[in-house]
Amino acid sequence: MSTLSDLVHAQGLSSDADVEWLHLLVGDWQLLADLAFADIVLWVPTVSGSFVAVAHARPSSSATLFYRDFVGQPIKAEWRKQVTDAHETARIIDSSAPTGTRRPPPGSAPCPCSAASPRAAPRSPTPPSR
Repeated sequence: MSTLSDLVHAQGLSSDADVEWLHLLVGDWQLLADLAFADIVLWVPTVSGSFVAVAHARPSSSATLFYRDFVGQPIKAEWRKQVTDAHETARIIDSSAPTGTRRPPPGSAPCPCSAASPRAAPRSPTPPSR
């Protein structure tokens, strides 16, 4: 079984610091998956312009959406557009929006995350008016 580090480094786009940050990111995913009653999958970009799953947390508090382990596998064609859009725009993508005949799983919502991208940084709240 490949480790997160092996899978991320195999894509050729990440530094050791990136991998360390990803380890910190997925460290609390099981708790988040349980609280959200949802699967959480970490997709990383590849040099070919696609994505590979490098981590997956299944909720223990509800049914899983994905019954097969696909860590280490390339993204399915029907999910690629949504994940690419989230990655490129640094925005959550709504899976209920029509995308053609092949649709991602119901209830899925690709959420981009980045340690370095200013687009993905949280915005400062607007100070209350006085």
